[in-house]
Amino acid sequence: MATYTAATFIPQLQPYQPDLNLYANLIQNKQTQYDSNWKSLNKVYGQYFYADLTREDNAKKKDYLLNQINFNVGRLAGLDLSLQQNVSQATQVFKPFYEDKGLMKDMAWTKNYNSQVGTAQALQGSADEKRRAEFWDTGLRQLQYKRDEFKEVTADKAMGFENVMYTPYVNVQEKAFDLAKQYGDIKTVKWSEDGRYMITKTNGEPLEEPLQHLFEANLGNDAQVQAIYQTQSYVNRKDYTYSNAAQFGGDKNAAEMKYLENNFNILRAQSEKRYKNIEASAGVYDSKIKDLETQIKNGTASPNAKNILAAYTEGRDINNSVLERAKKDYDSMSSGESKTATTSTGFKNPYGDIESLRYKVDNGMASLLMQKDLDEAAHSLALRNSSEEYKADPYAVMEQKQRYALQLADYKSKLQRKNDLDAAKIEAGTHYEDEEGNVVSVESQNIVTTEQNDKGNVTDVVNLKEKSREISNMTKQEYLDPFFNSSFAIIGKALQDGKMSQKTAAYILGYSKDKKITAQEFINKYDKHGDSWLRKYVGEDGIKSIHNRMNTWVSKNRELSLFNDNGQRTQDYVNFVNGSVKANDYMLYLKSDQKFRKDSAKSVEKSLTKEGYNSAYLLYDNEGNLRSKKEYNELLLKNKKLSPEDLKAYNGYLEFKKIQSLKGSADDKVNEALKKIPGVSAIGWLRQGMGKLDSAAAWLGIKETYNTYDPKVNPRVSKILEGYNYDELVGKAGKKYSDSNIVKVLPARLSLGPIDKGTGLFTVGSSAITVNPKGMSAGKAHFGEAINALNNFDWGGADVFTFGNLTKDNYDKAKGIQSSRAAQGQRLLSDLMLDFEKAQQKGGKTKLSQFKLKVSPIAGGSSKLSSVTIVPNKEWLDQYLSTNKETPDNLLTASEYKSAMTNGLTFIMNSSKLNNLTMYKQSYTSPMASYIETFKKYELNDIGGDPMKRYVVTPNTYGTGDYVTTVYYPQYDPNTGETKQAHTTVNTGLQGGLLESNRDQMINWLMQNDDQINYLHNNYYQGE
Repeated sequence: MATYTAATFIPQLQPYQPDLNLYANLIQNKQTQYDSNWKSLNKVYGQYFYADLTREDNAKKKDYLLNQINFNVGRLAGLDLSLQQNVSQATQVFKPFYEDKGLMKDMAWTKNYNSQVGTAQALQGSADEKRRAEFWDTGLRQLQYKRDEFKEVTADKAMGFENVMYTPYVNVQEKAFDLAKQYGDIKTVKWSEDGRYMITKTNGEPLEEPLQHLFEANLGNDAQVQAIYQTQSYVNRKDYTYSNAAQFGGDKNAAEMKYLENNFNILRAQSEKRYKNIEASAGVYDSKIKDLETQIKNGTASPNAKNILAAYTEGRDINNSVLERAKKDYDSMSSGESKTATTSTGFKNPYGDIESLRYKVDNGMASLLMQKDLDEAAHSLALRNSSEEYKADPYAVMEQKQRYALQLADYKSKLQRKNDLDAAKIEAGTHYEDEEGNVVSVESQNIVTTEQNDKGNVTDVVNLKEKSREISNMTKQEYLDPFFNSSFAIIGKALQDGKMSQKTAAYILGYSKDKKITAQEFINKYDKHGDSWLRKYVGEDGIKSIHNRMNTWVSKNRELSLFNDNGQRTQDYVNFVNGSVKANDYMLYLKSDQKFRKDSAKSVEKSLTKEGYNSAYLLYDNEGNLRSKKEYNELLLKNKKLSPEDLKAYNGYLEFKKIQSLKGSADDKVNEALKKIPGVSAIGWLRQGMGKLDSAAAWLGIKETYNTYDPKVNPRVSKILEGYNYDELVGKAGKKYSDSNIVKVLPARLSLGPIDKGTGLFTVGSSAITVNPKGMSAGKAHFGEAINALNNFDWGGADVFTFGNLTKDNYDKAKGIQSSRAAQGQRLLSDLMLDFEKAQQKGGKTKLSQFKLKVSPIAGGSSKLSSVTIVPNKEWLDQYLSTNKETPDNLLTASEYKSAMTNGLTFIMNSSKLNNLTMYKQSYTSPMASYIETFKKYELNDIGGDPMKRYVVTPNTYGTGDYVTTVYYPQYDPNTGETKQAHTTVNTGLQGGLLESNRDQMINWLMQNDDQINYLHNNYYQGE
């Protein structure tokens, strides 16, 4: 039995109590680890599952891998993700995805693409105007094209495909404007044509080239600016590729290669040309600088030479900067030649690989686009703040003062000589003393007037269009050739001396239809085709532009030795100034003649339309110029007058006519060949053996076809010929110009009387002047010219001498009896010349006194004939009158004597023999007179830049003369120092053909008046 000791301890039993906080913390940590790892794995899964991809191969790969991942994730669903080893094991499921470099590249590239598109869209919708201005559709399209490109390249190339970046838009025009403001204004100095006024021109055309170089040197190297043009170039290539792929069977690569081929060839040619032009400009600057430095060193330069030298130096520095960039472009386009990668079109990729070619072309086109915009900006900004300032040359003022002093010293001796000369003039009968004691010339002996010949009606055989062409050519020779010939001489010497580049020459002579024509090409066309080419291709606006540009170049460079020889103006300069003034008059003529061409063309078209020619309105252009056959046919198609089938039939007819012509020629050749064979006339079988004409044509290589376009068998051709035949229409139109009932307007400068409404006939006007054998007068000089022309009179040939009028009937009659008339004419002309010499000798005895000389531009009813008429005084002609009425006992019968007294001695000849006769030219109205007749007013305002100077000429309606001239000029008061406008009007007397010379004299007087004002102000005005 058990026993217990007294000291034994019996413990009390207690239930187990766990540390719940500890457990809770442990469990929470585990849950946190699980949640964190789950989120991490879920993020990785979502990143791959929702990832945007661009390439189709990667999208397919992604789908496959996601399916594998989903399967494996399902297998790992029971894993405790709070344990790191389980997380590591789960992460291995995604390893095939994130270790695929192609997938990773696509994900990253697409993410960046979406970000850049978002940036562009944010700019587009921005409330900030400055940020909104950075959006442009081309920049967004570049991103889209790049996405397509990334999508389509091979997997290998995709790995190296660059990330895209949106290109913010930059307003190049604004940057150019800011640069232009920083650059400031440019002032060029030129002198008035008389050398008395210094004209300072601010900006305008002289600023354009410096701005071009400034913009290119600055903006051309601006990374932001370069970026937008590179973007534009890239998008242009892609636009072409996508829009033209259909032409290459849907092959975008072929379309792109065609774009690259076309533009590479353009760029290479333009890059070479541009580089050489800029290089040539550098040489021109060096030549000009050397020229002025030599003049300054030798002490022969003008006071303004140093300013011009500084401008040349600055221009050279800018040009050299641009030259460096142009050389890089040129080297880039001309290097790397390769014979590989030949396309089907025969184009050889000079760089071997397509990427290099894309790079070169895109950069080249970007440069070209940039150059175009910079040139346009330079052109528009050059006109900013443009102005002209006129200032009297102080050296010219001093020279004028010296001239006044010399004139005063010389005045007395000249006055005595003048009095003696006036007395001799009055005695000779060339002058008279008027009521105020002035000795004035007899107007009829010094001014050529126009006389209407009432019996000289021109019949309808005169073709006014032909006459217009003749007048136009004559006016060109007289008024435009001096300008162009002097300009050609200057350009030629400037090119030879390196003072002008070929580019500048082309710029000066360029016109809308050929802006890049070379100087030599222009000269060749001018010499070969003359007035017709100038009118149709260069045009009035083109001539004006050439005139202005040439004037500007001469003004800018007038201090060069080309125009300045030891301080004196060269003959080249003098010729140019005179030619430039004449060119202004030529342009007045163009305006007047244009009205005739337009109005006459309308009249002809209207008449032809009435006759059933429905296409007549297509024969002439808007300026009245005859269209070519090609232009006419194209308009027939465009206006649906002829269908393509009609045009094919018409061209077939033309070929048929050509064959017919060749066959006729072939038959002639066969007959000639047969004649050379001995005995051929006796053996007719030889001719028969050769066959008929068709066989002969075939023998000579001309194929015969029984042409279906023969109008006899082809009704379509027959119908076309009835209404649309160009050749027939032109022939009909030519006859209309000979019908004065239809063409009732006159060519500019043709001095004809009014049209008779009943007969439709014009009255010929003749230039007339009185000739005084004694003393000196204009009439005497004109008679000398007439005698020189009559030395070419063909007495036994086509020329006709007559006592009758200028009508065609009389011309035909005189031609029939020319054998007897010629003998009479030779005798009378010879005697008159002998008596003319006697009349000039002191004590010479002759019955010849003052007589009339007339020149007519139209004679014998033909625009190709002209005449010289001498109307001798009665006493002289009486010597040749027969006294016996039945049997003439002297040179002239009573009838011939009467006709000679009425009509004079008339010499009718081809107009070309009188071309150099001053009176022949004056028988046509001057360009200025023609302009006034057409537009009723001639006006020059702000002469020399002075608003107080004006010159106005209008027709005289008072009957006191032919024109009214009003001159406005500044008038100075030395007492007050004020200048006010004054004017004077002349409405008496005849100006005739002196309009231009009177104007030039008056403008010269206005300049002298300025000198006088300066003299009065500097010497007599006592104010401040």
